[in-house]
Amino acid sequence: MRYWLRTLCIGLVVMSYHCAEVNIEESNNQNTNPSDTDASAPECPTCDEPCTTDQECWPSSVCLDGICGRECVTDEECVAQGAFCHDHRCKAANPQDTTGSVDTSTPTDTGSSPQDTGQPDTSVPDTTSSDPGTPKKGFGDPCQEGSECESSLCLDVGIAGTGFCTQACTRSKECGAGFLCAPVSATEKVCAPSDVGNPVDCAASTCFGLLSLQNGLGQCVCSGECLDASDCPASMVCSYAQTQAGNVKACIPFGAPCSGPNDCYQQACAGEPGSTGFCTATCETTLDCPGGAACAGVDGTSQTYCQ
Repeated sequence: MRYWLRTLCIGLVVMSYHCAEVNIEESNNQNTNPSDTDASAPECPTCDEPCTTDQECWPSSVCLDGICGRECVTDEECVAQGAFCHDHRCKAANPQDTTGSVDTSTPTDTGSSPQDTGQPDTSVPDTTSSDPGTPKKGFGDPCQEGSECESSLCLDVGIAGTGFCTQACTRSKECGAGFLCAPVSATEKVCAPSDVGNPVDCAASTCFGLLSLQNGLGQCVCSGECLDASDCPASMVCSYAQTQAGNVKACIPFGAPCSGPNDCYQQACAGEPGSTGFCTATCETTLDCPGGAACAGVDGTSQTYCQ
């Protein structure tokens, strides 16, 4: 089975609703990856600047080990890793090569052949074979059809018409670092490249998780559903937000500097009056908070926040 991710109708009140359809037929999708549209590297005004999150480097770069930079600009730079370029990072590399190989060499001619008796050949040909066929590909390996994958699931993310072998999931932490559990139908989710926290156009969101958050300044970032912070990238809180279908727990940016609530995606800026604060979000337990943060009460409110 092969999937194509496009925009689905889902979102938050502080997040945007967007629309998508899932196509399980062959498709001639054009390349929609911005890194593939121009072979020359665009200017990078934020490169070499110190950072703690991707938002401080976007859109010209991402945060790599505390410094704004790029792992890649085009897919060709990721080929050696068996990956593709997505948002300046090489994605979907498979740490273990499970593709194997098949010996296609021509058998050596021994020079012997059956003796010609002049009689018709009435023997039944042997249709059995000990060749098990081409080994199935593992999670993260490139594919064009689901039949190539151990999971029978090939996810096409619009990168030069080639997808990668994925797997079914119920939550993002099952997919591992760099991936999220994304819905491809009303009842099915698969592992897809994570774009949680990446800036996105509020009017035409193409987030893999089909959720986006908007702050009071009209800026949007991609998000994804979560059960706790282990389903989110580092520096993200797993917190409730109101949607048209009810409350949904989603990954919300945490720790970015703020001068007021409009700077934050849950409109919660923690800090002393008159000083620079940091964006936070409500929590139920410390498990909802990123590493190093605790879920604690705030004077003057009954809510608890990551801090």
